[in-house]
Amino acid sequence: MIIAVSNQKGGVAKTTTCLALGATLAGSGSRVLIIDCDAQANLTMGLGIDPNDVQQSHSQLYLDPYCDIHNVIRDTGYFDGRLHVVPAELDLAVVEKRLHNQPNFELLLQRQLDRLETPYDFIFCDCPPSLGVLTLNALSAANLVIIPIACEYYAVGGLNQILSIVDLVRRNTNPMLQYRLLVTMHDKRLRMSQLVYAQVQANFESALFDTYIGIDCKIKESQAEGIPINQYAPHTRSAVQYELLAEEIATFAAPAKPVAIR
Repeated sequence: MIIAVSNQKGGVAKTTTCLALGATLAGSGSRVLIIDCDAQANLTMGLGIDPNDVQQSHSQLYLDPYCDIHNVIRDTGYFDGRLHVVPAELDLAVVEKRLHNQPNFELLLQRQLDRLETPYDFIFCDCPPSLGVLTLNALSAANLVIIPIACEYYAVGGLNQILSIVDLVRRNTNPMLQYRLLVTMHDKRLRMSQLVYAQVQANFESALFDTYIGIDCKIKESQAEGIPINQYAPHTRSAVQYELLAEEIATFAAPAKPVAIR
């Protein structure tokens, strides 16, 4: 199953969600690939990889016609080889400029994934906070897009934009794309947090995950150390919540066209 994590608003826990879900599912026995689609390379750094030391990165999948995707995938060293990553580095920003006018540019990632040889159980795409070549490629390849919504004042207002993008992708490149909303950075102590959560429940209940993700400083610590949260602090609140979310996703996942790893 291919899952994009996307929202046009930054700071809503997209990268956190990709890292935590990928590591949690890999820790439970699934084969997982995480693709860093953001030139900021936060996901790459969150796995302890220095983007400046990356020789083969996500950008090669688009810019090098002879690129073998297997040469770009790296073993993170966690979970007995079940967690892999396609890292990012600054050259990824060039992709937006080089490919925007190329015919069918939205399908380049899917074509690369079709070349993989051995099935993955889950592939996660950490999308940048913008609508461009990289986000459209991830959404065109995905079975499901998870839309994180932070519990803050402007969060719900921005939903219409990302949902209109989902509709656009459905009409043009990926009619089977589904979406689910994930409430993040929820703090029960704050009235605003409670109000935003209640508003999302009232308006999008059928598309909302039962699990929400609360505020937890251990998440930022784990990313700074380059260690997945379920390895860094497996009993912390957010680690437990991402375990529950992973169970929801495993239940949600339907049989789909196999994708693969080497």
